[in-house]
Amino acid sequence: MPPELDQTPDETSHERARLHHVSEGGLTAEVLRDPPQTVLVAPATKSEKNTLRLPLEPIGCWRLDDPRFHFDSSFITPAAREEFAALGQLHQLLPDAPISVFGHADPVGNDEYNKRLSGRRAEAVYAVITRNAAMWEALYSQPHGEDHWRTREIQTILAALGYDTGPIDGIQGPITTAAIRNFQKDHELLADGIAGPITRKQLFLSYMDHLCTGDDGATFSIRPTGFLGRGADPKGKADYQGCGEFNPVLLFSAAENTAFQAPSQREARNQENTPNRRIVVYFFRANVETPPKKWPCPRTNEGTALCKTRLYADSAQRRSFQAERREWAQTHDTFACRFYQRLIMDSACERLHGAVPLLVKIVDHLGYPVDLKPFTLVVSDAEKEATTDKQGVINTLMPRGAVALETGEEKSVFFGNGYDFYTHDKVSELDSVSPYPFPEEPGSKNGRATADLIAELTAELDSIFGTDEP
Repeated sequence: MPPELDQTPDETSHERARLHHVSEGGLTAEVLRDPPQTVLVAPATKSEKNTLRLPLEPIGCWRLDDPRFHFDSSFITPAAREEFAALGQLHQLLPDAPISVFGHADPVGNDEYNKRLSGRRAEAVYAVITRNAAMWEALYSQPHGEDHWRTREIQTILAALGYDTGPIDGIQGPITTAAIRNFQKDHELLADGIAGPITRKQLFLSYMDHLCTGDDGATFSIRPTGFLGRGADPKGKADYQGCGEFNPVLLFSAAENTAFQAPSQREARNQENTPNRRIVVYFFRANVETPPKKWPCPRTNEGTALCKTRLYADSAQRRSFQAERREWAQTHDTFACRFYQRLIMDSACERLHGAVPLLVKIVDHLGYPVDLKPFTLVVSDAEKEATTDKQGVINTLMPRGAVALETGEEKSVFFGNGYDFYTHDKVSELDSVSPYPFPEEPGSKNGRATADLIAELTAELDSIFGTDEP
């Protein structure tokens, strides 16, 4: 039985999530759901039945951010290799979970253009995961506005694969031609120095393998049957879709939007809009299947008509630039599509953005580094595991926001946004003096230091109250 698509969850509650990977190019998270609720059923006759229809809920998500694409383009840059490796790791963790790809654009331009561009980006990601070179060939040979793949994209692919193309400037000079010939020779193709359809197919497949190779050297891919629509629709309905500019995570204030209209502010506006341009992949419960004919989202090559049938009644207000800047994480009123908002619940991949460096040194009360100890970093309702190094240092990236560092005893210290009173010396400055704040190393460390402190406190209490039993 297909899941219920028109669920009405509590849209103000935060889902708990475990962050597996945070980078400048995206985020990967697993949903930590509460145990299933007990369901009461009753005896039934032959003409009756007990029906339990579960909502379609994500159990994990992966986000690829705009910096991993050429601007106003669906071409994926080599830097996305880090994020695709994280996607492969989440797929290993949730191997039976079907997935669906959603593309989003910023609220600049018109609905039709942005829906198609976001759909092309979704197609590009889907093609990488499934190794569908024909989809990339369609993106290459059928431009859309400024989204046209040419010599620059071929040079980028060749350089990522280790071939010297000279400057990546979109001009096929002698060095780029030689790189194409060398690639053709290595793959037993006609070495004519021309990146024609046959050569492009091999280039695309080799580059897709490159993007989907982890640190261990293993590649990953997902069959079309591993997607939500199970590959039943030839145009990917329920498997990948473009949402255009209907669901921004950030909307400027009216004053900001007016100021950004100036031609001199175009670059600043595009930079501020970066969080809105994103691809999000959702993982759903194992064995869930959605018939494409019941999926409300239009195909990537279709217009916005079906999208608009699923908009909130107040969608015009939601999409407008209002008195204050609004972010989805705080106001929950920037998405115009009610189907998408209800489908993704309060996903960490939509709620948490940015990648802020976190560098902190943890010492015990005597000043010893708390080395090789696990901690939990918490931002909003999402947590990420981290372990100190031998100098007691945690050096990682976290999404933007106030962060809590928790120990196994549920003690925590807060730092980040909103906690300006908390300061600490830079790690490099601490280490440049001495790993210990004493002229010579004392005889206790970490756990022993805690035990010594307890002994000192006990002795002090004994001196005050005595040790006699009442």
